[in-house]
Amino acid sequence: MRLLSHEAEPHCGAVQSLAQLLRRRRTSAGLSQEEVALAAGLALHTYSSLERGETAVGTLANPTFSTMFRVFRVLDIEVVLT
Repeated sequence: MRLLSHEAEPHCGAVQSLAQLLRRRRTSAGLSQEEVALAAGLALHTYSSLERGETAVGTLANPTFSTMFRVFRVLDIEVVLT
């Protein structure tokens, strides 16, 4: 197991949970990462980093709200703001 420098960050668990949710929803929909990225208007490497929970340089993924909203729309994930 590779230990990443950001694993001690308080929100690391939330990022990993989100990454797992995205992968589960994508695979259950029968979509490839490329299909989700294209439908959400993202580069493949950007979407791939969301599913890994980290960027290509190993930092914790930190997408914008707009990016996540587009991915959620493609994967039919309901967003409830209160």
